[in-house]
Amino acid sequence: MAPIPRGLEKSDGFTSRDGNQSYRLLKIAMDKSNISAEDLEKYKQYTEEALPAVGQLAEKLKDSGGRLDFSPQSLKFIDKVLDGLVPRAKEVTNYEETKQVSSIELSDETKWLVVRASYYLALMCIKNWGARWELDKLKASPYYKAAVIVIPDKIFKIDPLRVVFASKANGKNLYDWYDRLDKDFKK
Repeated sequence: MAPIPRGLEKSDGFTSRDGNQSYRLLKIAMDKSNISAEDLEKYKQYTEEALPAVGQLAEKLKDSGGRLDFSPQSLKFIDKVLDGLVPRAKEVTNYEETKQVSSIELSDETKWLVVRASYYLALMCIKNWGARWELDKLKASPYYKAAVIVIPDKIFKIDPLRVVFASKANGKNLYDWYDRLDKDFKK
């Protein structure tokens, strides 16, 4: 098993401040929504894979010259690794177009890298912004039944996989995306 990245040894990304696991709280809340036990299990499995996946990414890229230290600068390294691997698509401006972009064929290695880069981005948000994993239970949401990142006191949700994939398909940088939000959060 790959080592747990430094800085996250004591954080699993979904433990609340009072020590309760958010998926336990979701289990109570799912009686009031259409979230099934299977949906909850998928969410739990997905979020539990984050730390090992980032460890695998760090192991694979350790000889590539970059550092995965959860700093904004480390996203420049991730951008460099992913550049050219995700084919460019037409500019994505809304959720419906994101569905079209997601039909782009990727090699297995590129899929592996994109998924792990999305976990890395998620854990950066958790570590640096105090974000947490959450299962989106809102039927009207484009992220319904997906594991998303929620930043405390903010009104939006982030699907890290969609951010990584759409950014690269549009020729954008993850560093710029993160830096823009980081500056907004500090206002």
